[in-house]
Amino acid sequence: MPRIKKLDEAAEADSFGEIYRWLKRRYRRVGSTVAKARCPWAAVAREVGAAGVLNTGGQSPTSEQVRDTWSRVKRDVAKE
Repeated sequence: MPRIKKLDEAAEADSFGEIYRWLKRRYRRVGSTVAKARCPWAAVAREVGAAGVLNTGGQSPTSEQVRDTWSRVKRDVAKE
């Protein structure tokens, strides 16, 4: 079974970007922050960038990229 898990992790690494993986690994913590009525997306994006996570262009992610990626993470977690 461990080998299958490694294959799943490798497939996920290829299928999703760094921002997606960072947000998904921190789903609960990020979720509590973004559940606020006025989510501080710029602050979340700064935290993601400070962790060394880059967008596909090699830049720190924008608040819009993080917000849009979070929507995909939430959708995928709900399917699990």
